[in-house]
Formats: sequence, structure tokens, C-alpha cells
Amino acid sequence: MLDFREKYGPWAVVTGASRGIGKHFALALAERGLNTVLVARNRELLEQTATEISVSTGAQTRVVVADLSQPSDAIQTIHSKTSDLDVGLCVANAGMTQFCQLHTAQERDLLEVIDVNIASTVLLLNYFSKRLIARGQGGGLIPVSSQGIYIMLPNEANYTASKAYVAKLGEIIHFELKRFGVDVTTLLPGLTDTDMITGHEMGEDWEWDFNKTPFKKMSPRSAVEEALNALGKKVSISPGAGNRIGLALMNIIPQSWRFKLYEKIFGKAVNPKYDWR
Repeated sequence: MLDFREKYGPWAVVTGASRGIGKHFALALAERGLNTVLVARNRELLEQTATEISVSTGAQTRVVVADLSQPSDAIQTIHSKTSDLDVGLCVANAGMTQFCQLHTAQERDLLEVIDVNIASTVLLLNYFSKRLIARGQGGGLIPVSSQGIYIMLPNEANYTASKAYVAKLGEIIHFELKRFGVDVTTLLPGLTDTDMITGHEMGEDWEWDFNKTPFKKMSPRSAVEEALNALGKKVSISPGAGNRIGLALMNIIPQSWRFKLYEKIFGKAVNPKYDWR
């Protein structure tokens, strides 16, 4: 049986690798013996991640600065910067959230979420699926969605819908690509301890007070390890036993009740307070 590096190496591409789940994917992959291409739009943070990987593991890295809100340009940049590498794994992790009700959102903000979460993801998976098939040795793809697609998240309709697209895309290509030896497993993280869930990543003016919710934040490293262990074995993975139990219970509650429940919980936890009507 091939070990992880033989099956998915020698190089992996990780988008959104400057922080949060993406950074932890890059670190975990380096510890498993893979060299990593780190993709995001913040060069300084990418270089910090690259240094951390080099010091802790000795693995090679390559920094690629690309803005996934410009999907076609970003894919072209990734192509030009990785065409000389034998890439066996792509983690399509880059994403952004949006905290507002749909009728209050600005058009440019709605479209940016769609460009980052949907357009860049589908183009990235399209590009690397073709590369992995042509490679003739198989490989892997990990799209990153969200457990939010199963619940009713007030003020996050556009974000949640965009992640539902990613989940369904990953589910279907799991079966399409299996015949070519390409493994696809979609990660659906719940509340994870990253800047995204606070709003700070996108410079927004809201934050969470988790002391006012029943939810526990999962460590990004734990979510990443579950995803990597599931690769090639499962269609998708919702990390955290508690999260999986919670989702099962939520799915037996009517949607209107779920929405009211989360609206009440979020209304207590989000600062500054929003008008939820």
C-alpha cells in the first residue's frame, strides 16, 4: 500500500494558506512529507507560513500570491507558478464569509463571495482534476465547504448557499474521478477557531462572544487531521463527534424552528447587536 506521500505527493497546493484552516493544512501536509505551494493574496503572511514550515519540517515551499476574488486571473497565476511541479494534491480552501441579510448587502460584496467561494473553487478543481488525470498516478482533491449548509444561519444566506455549491460539487466529482484514481473528499468544518468566524479576517465590524453560546470552537488542526485521514475513504467529512451529533439532532427539527433557534443564539452572541428582523 502506498504511503501518504507516495499517493498524494510530492507537491500539494493549498489555497487560503496564509491563516486558519489553510495554514494548518499546509503544516500538516509538510509533516506528512509533502512539499507545499502556498496560495493567498497576502504575501507577508504566506512567507511567515513558509518559514514556519521550513523550520519545523524542512519541507520545501513555494509562495504564490493570487487573489481568488479574480478567479480566472488567479487560476492562470497558479498554472504559471506550478506547471513545473509534480502536484499530487490540491486543497481548495480559500473562502470568505459575509455577515448581513441579503436585502441589505451591496452587489459588489455579494459577487465577491461568489467569486471566491464558488468560481475560484470550481475553476481550481477543474484545472487540477485535469492535471491529476493526465499525471496518470492518481492523487487527491479536498474542497472545503461548511457544516453551515445543514443548519439555518441568519445573516449568512449568501455565504451558506455558496458553500452548499461546493459540497454538492465535491460529492459528485468524488464519483466522477474515482475511475481515474483521483480521491475527492470534501471537508465540512463547523465552528472552528479561525479569524473567519470573528469577522476579523475580512475587516468587518462584528465579533463573537462564545461565552454566550452553547457552541464549542474546534481547533483547525483537528479539523484538518480528520480531513486528511478521510481522504480516499469518505465522500465528505464533518469533523468533530459533537458536531456530527448536533447536526443529526438539528435535522429532525423543522426549518422554521431551526432558524428561530439560531437567530436567538446568534443575537446574544454577536457584537455589536444587529436588528435580526
